[in-house]
Amino acid sequence: MTVPTEFSIGEAAAIVGVHPHTLRAWERRYAVVLPSRSRSNQRRYTIEDIRLLRAVKEAIGERSRSVKRVIQQVGSGHGDVAHSTAAPRPALSSSRQSVWRTAMDLVPVIVLLVGPDGQVVDTNAAAEVDLGVPGEQLRGRPFVDLVAPDQRGQAAEVCFQPLRERRGLQLRVRRGTSPMTYVFDCWPVRIAAKHEVLVVVGHQLAS
Repeated sequence: MTVPTEFSIGEAAAIVGVHPHTLRAWERRYAVVLPSRSRSNQRRYTIEDIRLLRAVKEAIGERSRSVKRVIQQVGSGHGDVAHSTAAPRPALSSSRQSVWRTAMDLVPVIVLLVGPDGQVVDTNAAAEVDLGVPGEQLRGRPFVDLVAPDQRGQAAEVCFQPLRERRGLQLRVRRGTSPMTYVFDCWPVRIAAKHEVLVVVGHQLAS
């Protein structure tokens, strides 16, 4: 299966955990990341762009330091900010499947790829941990099976054709005996000429 290797500003912002306007501001003021542009002049973020943006976001949040100072340290690879990020990972494989896996496992929130049939195509490590289900058991499982029974109909609407972008969808996710409310954002991504999947990103609703 072909998987995305570039992401729109909305997708990148959801993965990093900030608003799109924050990424625009970082680009304009500090040139932290200068994403490439599509033919329609839309920003396109790579895996490495997202890795750097996440390092910046985490360093700012953990230490309440200035954006400019953090970006200088993260960008140069010096200082304790560099050591605060995730442990070094092996070089990316040439296969796109490995690119997807490496990128999504960097993200501390649930990320699912859901096919047009409503079944989970792939998932990241955070989803496996949050849902308490191994990845091999999640793949091929209907997305609606992951939510509380009384919300299955609402979850099924996510996969109605044509797939479309949705924001702020609140669903109670089944986690043992204590369902937790998550907020989901969804984007359709074309992976072949006539085939789309849905990228579903979810984070737990703060109590």
